[in-house]
Amino acid sequence: MVLFVQGSYSLNPEIELWLDVEEFEHCWVLGRRLEKEGKLSEAIREFEKAERLYRGDYLEDEPYEEWTLLRREALKDNYLLLLGKLADVSSRNTDYENCILYCQKILGKDRCREDAYRRLMYCHTRLGQRNRSLRWYEICQQTIRTELDTEPGQETTDLYNRILNNQPVQL
Repeated sequence: MVLFVQGSYSLNPEIELWLDVEEFEHCWVLGRRLEKEGKLSEAIREFEKAERLYRGDYLEDEPYEEWTLLRREALKDNYLLLLGKLADVSSRNTDYENCILYCQKILGKDRCREDAYRRLMYCHTRLGQRNRSLRWYEICQQTIRTELDTEPGQETTDLYNRILNNQPVQL
């Protein structure tokens, strides 16, 4: 891999390197293109590949290095976007268990994402787990208060009230 030629080191140009971050971006970009072309099932496969490649934030052991910050945040944004897309597709396909898993991953990266809390509330309600739905609202409310010093938005509160009053729910 590393060559020593005429007193200097260099990388062997014949060696092919595989970088997970490059593959993640390739799958993300390809998935978006396929989605725009109306090839949703192919796009979802690419998003799922990208999701499996994301093992943590870019150079997360260098959190204060300025040169990594923008790249790390851009990759995280794309990861959150693709998780949202996968959660939406799962929910539309009544695959509530997978939707729940994707939403939990979203909240693992951004604890203040009300859309993820709403999906969790919806999915648990659809699975007949009303108490879990109400608990996710409580977690949302506590997190939003602690992190942002405000209350959940009207859309989240309306969903909570519909669940609380045993009314039909939709996303």
